[in-house]
Amino acid sequence: MATTRQLKPRRKVIVRPITSRVKNAIFSILGERIEGKAILDLFAGLGSLGMEALNRGAEEAVFVEVDAGYAERIKDALQKYGFNHKGKVIKGDARRWVEILAGKGEQFDIVFLDPPYGSGLGREILQNKKFPALLSENALVILREFWREAETEISNSWQVKEKRKYGEMVITFITLP
Repeated sequence: MATTRQLKPRRKVIVRPITSRVKNAIFSILGERIEGKAILDLFAGLGSLGMEALNRGAEEAVFVEVDAGYAERIKDALQKYGFNHKGKVIKGDARRWVEILAGKGEQFDIVFLDPPYGSGLGREILQNKKFPALLSENALVILREFWREAETEISNSWQVKEKRKYGEMVITFITLP
């Protein structure tokens, strides 16, 4: 069984990293579905979800993070854990990169959407008309958001497969209908 790797945030920066409990729950639900898959980690932060996917057998992971310091930390972690050949780090706005990656015809099997709490950016990405083009057949989107954001219904363009609440956060597993 794969071991969880701990990534530490930079000092003096307020982040809401995903807890080990929630990360383990997500990967327990995913099970072996992660093996050999292409991963997109939008709003990657420290990249812990994409890194865990690589650790559990994902074929490749693309990390999109707007903060240059965090993007460098992801690159360092990829190098440290021997995943630099499987990971690509993009420093930029996730909304813009959805458009760019879709325009290049890139597709992913699992997309982690982990925007800052209260930003509404996860829902904005889901409403982007180009976002579905990034998804392979039977792709899964995993959205993490603050419980108050999760009270709003997700557009009919998507099918909610499962929703779980962990403290103040809600994890929603979404597919195209």
